[in-house]
Amino acid sequence: LSLFISPVINESDWRLPGFRITWVVAPKGIVEAMMSAGSFLDGGANHVLQEAVKNSNLLDLDFVKEDAKVLQSHFRKKRDFIVKRIEELGMIVEHKPEATFYIWVNVSKLPLAICNGFSFFEKALNHKVICVPGIFFDINPGKRRSLFQSPYHHYIRLSIGPSLDKLKKGLLHFESLINYYRQEEDLEPIHMTPLDEE
Repeated sequence: LSLFISPVINESDWRLPGFRITWVVAPKGIVEAMMSAGSFLDGGANHVLQEAVKNSNLLDLDFVKEDAKVLQSHFRKKRDFIVKRIEELGMIVEHKPEATFYIWVNVSKLPLAICNGFSFFEKALNHKVICVPGIFFDINPGKRRSLFQSPYHHYIRLSIGPSLDKLKKGLLHFESLINYYRQEEDLEPIHMTPLDEE
C-alpha cells in the first residue's frame, strides 16, 4: 500500500472553498495513477498556499478539534430543527443524518401529485423552493430499470447547509406546497410548529 496526499484541503471540513487536502490509502499502482491524474488536474499546491497553511492554525490539532465541535453543534441544531418540521409535514426521515449536510426524506405518504421525489421536485419549483430528487443519486448502469423502479423513487435530498433563515423560508414553502395538494385531495391542512419556537 502507498499513501497519496493531494495538495488541497476539503472545503466541507474547513469551510475554505477551493482549498482542499485529501488522502488515499490504496495499492501502489492505483496511488501512482491518482498522483498522475491529480498532478495533471491541479498542478500541485502553489508556494503561497503551502505557506498559508504552514503559517496558520489549520495544522494545530487543538484548534481543529475545537472548530470541529463548534461546526458539529451548529449543524446538529439545524438538522434537528429541520427534521422535526418536515416530519410534522408528513414526510419521513428514516435515518437521521449524523455526519453530512444532507437529509434523505421519504415523500411517499404525501398527496399523490407529490408522493415521489421527481414530482415533488417539479412542484416545489413552482413554490419557489428546491430539493434534489433521490433518483438523481441512483446508480443505474445501462438504465437496466425504469426510474419508477428505482429504490430512490420516493425520496428527496435536502441540504442543511444554507442559513437557518433560508431554511425556515424553505420550510414555509414546503408547507404551502403540501397543503395545496392536500386541499386538492380534500384533506385537512397540516401545520408545523411555529418556526420561531425552539
